[in-house]
This record gives sequence, structure tokens and C-alpha cells, in this order.
Amino acid sequence: MSHWKLLLVVPRFISKTGQYYDFPLGLAYISSALKQSGHEVHCLNLNHISDSPHEAIRQAVGKTSPDAICTGGISVHYQTIKAILQLARSIKPSMVQIVGGGVLSSLPEEVVCGLGADVGVIGEGEITVVELADTMSSNGDISFVNGIIFKDGDTTITTPSRKPIMDLDSIAPPDYAGLGLDFYLSVQKPLDIYWLNSLNEPRMIPVITTRSCPYNCTFCYHPIGQTYRERTLDSFFEELNVLVGVYKINCLGIYDELFSHNPERLLEFCARIKPMGVKWMAQLRVDMANKDTLEALRDSGCVSISYGLESMSDVVLKSMRKRTTAAQIKNALRETYNNRIDVQGNFIIGDKAETPETVAETVGWWKQNLHYGINFNMLWAYPGAPLWLDCVKRGLIPDQLAYLEQGCSLESGRYRPVNSTNMSDEAYWKLYGDVDFLHWTLGFPGKLISTEVQPNVDPVRGRLFRVVLQCPHCHRHVVYHDVTEEVMDATRVRISCKECLRRFDWTASITDSRKDIERGFQISEELKRNDRAAEAFGLQHELLNNMPWHHGALSSMLSHYRSIDNRSEMYRLARNALRNKPMDFRLAMEFANVLADMDEHEEAAVYLRQAVILYGTWQAQSTPDDPMKRRRTSPLLKYFSSFSMKFFQRTYSWKWRLEAKLKMTLKKVLPKSMLPVARRWRETLRKIRRG
Repeated sequence: MSHWKLLLVVPRFISKTGQYYDFPLGLAYISSALKQSGHEVHCLNLNHISDSPHEAIRQAVGKTSPDAICTGGISVHYQTIKAILQLARSIKPSMVQIVGGGVLSSLPEEVVCGLGADVGVIGEGEITVVELADTMSSNGDISFVNGIIFKDGDTTITTPSRKPIMDLDSIAPPDYAGLGLDFYLSVQKPLDIYWLNSLNEPRMIPVITTRSCPYNCTFCYHPIGQTYRERTLDSFFEELNVLVGVYKINCLGIYDELFSHNPERLLEFCARIKPMGVKWMAQLRVDMANKDTLEALRDSGCVSISYGLESMSDVVLKSMRKRTTAAQIKNALRETYNNRIDVQGNFIIGDKAETPETVAETVGWWKQNLHYGINFNMLWAYPGAPLWLDCVKRGLIPDQLAYLEQGCSLESGRYRPVNSTNMSDEAYWKLYGDVDFLHWTLGFPGKLISTEVQPNVDPVRGRLFRVVLQCPHCHRHVVYHDVTEEVMDATRVRISCKECLRRFDWTASITDSRKDIERGFQISEELKRNDRAAEAFGLQHELLNNMPWHHGALSSMLSHYRSIDNRSEMYRLARNALRNKPMDFRLAMEFANVLADMDEHEEAAVYLRQAVILYGTWQAQSTPDDPMKRRRTSPLLKYFSSFSMKFFQRTYSWKWRLEAKLKMTLKKVLPKSMLPVARRWRETLRKIRRG
């Protein structure tokens, strides 16, 4: 039998070489299957090269002269995959183009035509792609290959579906070497992704021990079928021993959709991995979380568990077909937190059963439990999922291919999810904005103690930093090495404590500014002093357009709009400022004051608490000669900063305690100039207490 020569291309998922991305296990399995069957496979991982994709593909085709090009991915990679195929076609038109993965399996006919591919592999590809290569290399009839779709002139032909591979042990291990695992490991840094945070020199490898998922949540699509299958642990640990020996692995990212549906298997896994000293993370269901199981996971080296949370409304959970309850979610998070294992989880808003009341259930609980570090997202309809099929049926996605080409969005150029709820579009989009704002501006901040540039410069990642943070959970000072400039420049970073593995937020700086903006603000203040208020107003308005978080200009503009009782403009300015700089305690305080002006007392108290906590974290980074400190920006916050951050973690009675502290403040602490502010907040908290 003759053999084929294939070029397997991994799409570029990142904007800069060296950045973290999820290693493409699916393509690694395909490469391994083809090589084991005797075909010649050349791998090109576009994430590991600095050349443009066009130049890299041109050189690879010229060097290897392949018979076929093979690539794939999930639905959001559609445009990237399309660009690869177009480049390949322009370089060597005779190459057969093969596409697989979730992007193809979810909408086979639309995608194979939209991409202009010759053949699509539907579902699991290890057996199918080998049969396809064998058949095409011998000029056979590919219509006898199950599990593919191909073009025959102006028509497309879909062959009978292929049965799932039941014996996962029979599948050859992934071709890690071919896809550049050495480079992937060499550029990893501790703050690249949450489950690496506890390691000084991470060497994490992705693995799978099961395939598919036995559940059928409405928003999930399982590209390799609905049949849940498990590898034997003997097979898995045989492979793992080789990987640890060859690549010096110290961490596993278990990419299973559901790590273990079998509690006994899970406990056996813990017992067998513990002696190896390898850290690991996995995804579990909340109904599997109990004290004994979590203790076994923690003892075996588990550093992070990803839970499918989705909502705190039982109505929405039932509609999503989650088969879990809010009570189970609370129990899982509490027990995981108490066992000092990092929690990864998301609440997703927008199920068809969603209402303002169900959203309030989820958001209300989240506000009182910020210490878990749970994220918020809107619900997206991904091709192939039951939610997608329902949206298509209801006419909410009029053009399926256009939706895919736009990145699973209703609008090109920006993310716009489908409104599958019964709410009006206006109400839905307001909800979208409100949830996004809350998620971005409320967090659980730690203290930045110090930063310094490390003497070594990474040839790929550039300058690196040593950062010392104080965890708000265990209150220990934790040192993080090899922190990249990308992390240092981020507006907000969420990480796990190396000691207690609990999550918190931090930022490297909240005081950055520009000299031209500062000079403009000084000029505007001079104009005000010279009774040229209109000119000062115009200049400060322009300043806020360029730097919305400039506190001086914001404070001045808020005073102006407060004097003319323009609350809507006050709200817009304060909200925009905090959205751009969520870790600045001054902006949180300004926003809280605006909310109080609007009689949104409970929400105002939430942001007052956030401002107090943020002020405590800022104090640790400021110096005695800091101009912000010399200005005595807020004596009220200065007083509150002496409170233990642990005090503010409590979900009950903090409002009453805060009111008591305010009473003492009125009498003993604040200068007379601040008495009106304190009285105002005391009244705010009293209104909350009255209900």
C-alpha cells in the first residue's frame, strides 16, 4: 500500500509567540494515528513560530511537498482555519484539504462548503483519518469511508456515521513531540493560567482520561458523541510515567469534559498519582463534591477543580438540564474552599428561562461570596448544542454560516450573543451591561507589597518581574517569580495564592497617568480659580474622554453635575471611570457616592465596602511621600483601612457593624469637614437596614 505525505497545521490561537494557549490534543492524536499507520506527517504549530502564517505555511509546503493539508479546531476558530486553507490553496492548489474537530462536526455541510475544504472528518478522527489517507493514497473510493463529508462536483456527500471508539486504551498516545511540546513547556510561567499559580517553574502537560460526557446540558456540544468512555488507569499511568520521565512534568491539566463519573475510579486515581508528586487539575460536577472526596483530592496534589456552576437559580438549572441544585453548588464551593483547593467556576446568564428575578438570585449570592472568585459570562449559543438548535428553530439565528463566520456572534466585529430569553432585547442588553460591569468592578483584592525587575530576560517572554503579594485569605506574603510584562500591565489579574490556593485579585498600579493629562488638569483648575468655569468644564470633559479614570477631573465634573442635579450624567461618568480602572479605591468611592445620590442605597453600600477593601490594599503599596497620601484623599477611607480585611469577608451583619463604626467615626475620628459624608453614609446604611 502506498502512503500519503500530510502537512498537519495547528491554527494560531495567540497574538504573540510564547503566550499561553490550550495545547491541541485532538490534532496530536490525529498526528499520532497517521504516523502509526505508516503515513508521513509533518507538523506545523503556528503558535510556536514568529513568522507570519503565510510565510510559515509557504516554507512548510515548499520543504515537504505534501499531498494533503490537515487542520481543525472548534467553532470560534472558524476564520483562522479558513485563512489556513486559503493560504494553502494559493500555494499549492493540488493539495487535498482535510478539516476536522468541533467546527466541522457541529455543522458538516455548511462548514465544508464555507471553508472550501475537500473533505471533513466528523466526530472522532483517529480511525477515520487513517482510512481516508489509506484510501486516497491508493486512489480508492472514499465514499466507503464512514464518518466523512466530501464534495463531489456541486454536491456534498455525507457517509454513514462512525461508531465511537469504545476501547480508549487502543488509541496511540498523542504526538506531543511533533506538535512542539518542548517549546510549549519551556515558555510556561506561573501566572499564565490559574492552575500553574502555585508552581515556581511549571511544566504542565495536557492529558485526557475519558471522552465525552454522560449529561446533556442545553449549552454544551459534544463533538465526539454522547457516549461516555473511560481509559483504564493502568493505561493512563503507563503513559504518564513515560511523560514524567521524558519531559520532567510537574503538573497535569486534565482536559476531560467530566473527569470521573465513577467515585471509586476517582479515589483510585488519587491514590496512584500521590506518590508521583505531580500537581493536577480537573473538572468535576458539584454533586460529586463531599468532604472525604475533596480531602483525598487535596492530599493527592489536586490544586484546582473546575465546576460547572452556571446559575444559583434552581429554575434556570432545571431549564439547562444540569441535574444539579443551588444547594449542591453552595456545598461544593464551601467544602472545596475549606479544603484549600482552588475553585474555577462561571455563572452564565441568558438561558431561555432567565428572568430579572433569576438573575437577581445569582447576582445577589455572588456579591455576598466574592471570596470564591467566581466569574460571570453571558450564555453563548454554540453550533450543535441543544440551545443552538432551539435558537435556529425560533429564528433567532437566521444565517447559521454567517453566525459562525462572525465568531459565534450575531454581529461582525464584536461579540453579540443571541437573546434566547423571553426578555425584550432592550432589557436583555441592559442586563448584559450590568452583569459585565459588576463582574469587572467587584472582586476580592489582595495587597501588592513589592515588585522588582528580575535580572534575567527571557528570550521569548521578555522582561520578568518578582512580585510579593499578601493573600486576603491566609494573610501570608507570597512571592511570585517570572511574572511577565503582560500581567504587570493588566488592569486586573485574578490568581491563586501559592500557600492556601484561594483566589484573589490584584493590579500592579492604580496611579498611572500621563504628564500631558496632568498638565491639562492643572490648567483647568487655574481656569476655575479665574472664574472661567465654562472653559474649565470643556477642558475637563476632554480630559475624561482621553483618560476616563482621572480622579481629579472626575471629581470636579461630578461636583458640577451634582450642583445641577444631573444624576444620569454623574452615573455615566462614574461608571465609565470605574469600568476602566476597577482597582482604584477613589473611583469606587465616587461611584458609591453617585449611587447614594440616586437612592440606590444597597448597591451603594456594596461599592463602599469595595472601596474600603481597595484602600487597604493600596496602603500597602504607597509610600509616606506618595502625593495621594499627602492630599489625604479620603479620611473616611483612611479610618476604615485599619479594619481587618477578614472582617469584610463575612456575609452577615457587616452592614450593622459598619453603621456602628460610622457612629464612632462621627464622634472621635473624622475632622469636622468630613462629618456630612459620615452622616450621609450612616443614613444610607440605616435605610438598608429598614429594608
